Amino acid sequence: MMSENDCIPDSIHGVSRLVNTARIKNIGTVRIGMAGDDRDEVIQARAQRLKAYREAAGFRFAAEAARRYRWVEPTYRSHENGTRPIGDDDADRYAIGFSRPGRKITGKDIMYGPAETPADPSESGILRVPVVGMIGAGAVVEPEFEQVPEGGIYEVELPYAVPEDLIAFQVEGDSMMPRYDDGDVILVWKDQKRSLESFYGEEAAVRTHDGRRYIKTILYGKTRQTVNLQSFNAKLIEGVRIEWIGEIYSTIRAGQVHRLTKRDRARKPVAKRPSAAKGAHK
Repeated sequence: MMSENDCIPDSIHGVSRLVNTARIKNIGTVRIGMAGDDRDEVIQARAQRLKAYREAAGFRFAAEAARRYRWVEPTYRSHENGTRPIGDDDADRYAIGFSRPGRKITGKDIMYGPAETPADPSESGILRVPVVGMIGAGAVVEPEFEQVPEGGIYEVELPYAVPEDLIAFQVEGDSMMPRYDDGDVILVWKDQKRSLESFYGEEAAVRTHDGRRYIKTILYGKTRQTVNLQSFNAKLIEGVRIEWIGEIYSTIRAGQVHRLTKRDRARKPVAKRPSAAKGAHK
């Protein structure tokens, strides 16, 4: 019997193995006049492909993908669960979100089966992003113990384009497992773009008034000036004043982090990056 992990593809190539569309009749169109069983098979095949693409893109949960791209979560869940047919516009939107480095997918891949079109290098690009510090997921990172050199502690290479106003942190600790593992690298927006109230119930990178950095779920505090910080595997941190919130853009899993060597750094010019925000990088 296959485990849940056996069902998660390690690449977009694995999507076609998980969802065998060859045996499904009339996969191209869900027609009003189609027999009920055939129509249901088409809807379920598309839902399975959507889920497989989501997992291949590194999102462990449907809610995580919906929050990341600001999709309506119940709608996305119904598409992935096969309780609601996926429209062409929906498929195009999901394909943009789930395209991976070096491999571009389209709405047609979700609707009719994966074509696995290589991404245009001019679209994906290659960026080197400096990791400017550590962030605690259980482990407390005291800023005075860090001496971050100019250009970051180290650099990671990304085979896909990201906005320039992002900074990166390496996760330390295991209090946010299975969401974030020790050694993961998170990319966050350098500047806080939203109010504190809009982050309630959401995971984010935070810097507290005493200079500590965490990745936690932000909850209401006892006063409007304070919040509580929640972890999966650690005690609730209560009554904290927040100086900065970094909205999470994406996560690079520890096993996928490609640290550049000194030779790499000398050979490849660094893509222009903004300086780290004072609130994030003190």
